[in-house]
Amino acid sequence: MPPFVTAETAPSDVGLVDAMKLFFKKYAQFRGAASRSEFWWAALGMFLIELIPMILVFIGFGVMAAGTTLDEYGYAQSTGSPAILVIGYLLMMIIGLACIVPSLAITWRRLHDAGKSGLWYLITFVPFIGPIWLLVLTITERHPEQWRAEWFV
Repeated sequence: MPPFVTAETAPSDVGLVDAMKLFFKKYAQFRGAASRSEFWWAALGMFLIELIPMILVFIGFGVMAAGTTLDEYGYAQSTGSPAILVIGYLLMMIIGLACIVPSLAITWRRLHDAGKSGLWYLITFVPFIGPIWLLVLTITERHPEQWRAEWFV
């Protein structure tokens, strides 16, 4: 490890539980590096957390569809309650908004670990190729020889 890397900013190989702890512990920490395992376990953990409200949304759509009939004019009339659907969407929105900053921070640190500046995140704004390029960068192996002191201090 380069001399400017401290124990707090050094990347570590972790499992799902530890990755989620680090994800929220380093909520807005953009300095340092995140290992591939820390990044991808956190991504899986966030998917699993978001899966719960997604299931509520699907159930809500099912309830609405099951209670839908056509009236005498051919218009759809629903007797199903949209409550589960609304709750699911609200939970998805709250979780999504709460995780914008830590998701950006862990991606920023992952780019540092791959030897790239965190500003490479902006590549996602390039249509079509940008998100694919970012995916490739997050899969890239660790390159400590390319780390810069300003990323860790």
